[in-house]
Formats: sequence, C-alpha cells, structure tokens
Amino acid sequence: MLDSRGHSASDKPHTPAAYTLPERVGDVMAVLDALHVQQAHFFGYSMGGWIGFGMAKYAPQRVCSLILGGAHPYPDRRWEAFRQVDGSDPEAFTAALEAVVGEPIPIEIKPLVLAGDLRALAAAAQERLSADQDLMTVAMPCLLFAGEEDARYAAVREYARQLPRASFVALPGLNHIAAYVRSDFVVPHIMQFLARVPGRHIRPIRRPCDRG
Repeated sequence: MLDSRGHSASDKPHTPAAYTLPERVGDVMAVLDALHVQQAHFFGYSMGGWIGFGMAKYAPQRVCSLILGGAHPYPDRRWEAFRQVDGSDPEAFTAALEAVVGEPIPIEIKPLVLAGDLRALAAAAQERLSADQDLMTVAMPCLLFAGEEDARYAAVREYARQLPRASFVALPGLNHIAAYVRSDFVVPHIMQFLARVPGRHIRPIRRPCDRG
C-alpha cells in the first residue's frame, strides 16, 4: 500500500504541475522498482482508480490486472468545482469536494479530510479530461465496481462493457463514500477475481546479485 503524493506520509507539493497523471504513474513505478516487483495487481478506488487508468495507459507492462472502484476514464466536469479553490478556506474546500463526489461528506469522515494538507489536496484536484480512447484496448483482466447510488455508477458500468476482459460488480444501496468504507462488501469480490486471473503470485525482479 502506498500513500499517493499529497496524502499522509508522502510529499505534499502545492503546485498542480506536480499532480499530473504521468507523475502519479511514475510514483507507482518507483515503488514497484524499489520493491523489485516486475508486475503487480493494481487496486485503486476513486482517485486511486484514476491512477490505475494511468497505469494502463503509460505502464501496462507493469500491471497484471486492474481492480478499480468508483472511477471511469470519461470526462468529468465535476472537477471544475475546484477551479477557484486553493485550500486556504476549509469550507470552500469541503463544498468543492462534495460537488465532485456528488454527495455530502459524512460528519464522521469530514475531520479526517480536513486534517490533511488542503493546499496540496486542492492542487491535486485537477480537471480530468477523457482518456477513454486510449483505454478501450486494455487487454489485461479488469474488475470494476461501483455503488448503485454513486453518481459514477452508469459510467463505470458502461466502461466495463467496452473492455474485452472486464467484470463489473454493482454494490446495491451504496454511494461513492459508502463503497469506499464497506470493505466487507468489496473484498470478497476482489478475492474471487484474483483467484481466477493469471499472475496471482507476484514475482520479484531478478537482479545480478540475486543470481545463483
């Protein structure tokens, strides 16, 4: 598990140029390289799902399969809510985030959001242009899922239908945030998916010093 830039223990630059999709993909590849992992199953939700699309576009050779929740590669105009938000005003940041998510932030989760570096998170909240034309030929096995009450549900389901090796799971009664926290609903589907895809066991890269 890794902390995306702008979050938790990772660096938190305040410039939008630091959060482009190629930069984010580079971070994932740097972690894989540091762990000497040639390929991995990529699991990401929401923003993590967007990074997963970046992996499929820029570094498909490093991915065995994609497990993506609450995310699609189509244009999303909701991110325009952050155009005038720089993170200096917590209330403005929360309002923009709720506009993007499409639902209120639960009161128990809001303190966790506001405890982050809001200037970094605002810089990271870039408008997402369509990448679907580059991702219609994804050949690796994919599992996509979304809560049925998520504003992204229809787009995620439609994208799954376009892929040759994709499965889609609907989570009844769950919105975007609920599908993020209800691991008891999600993990069984992930385990079933991994049990039937090739490359389940990750193999380390052999370095010269490893040769026997």
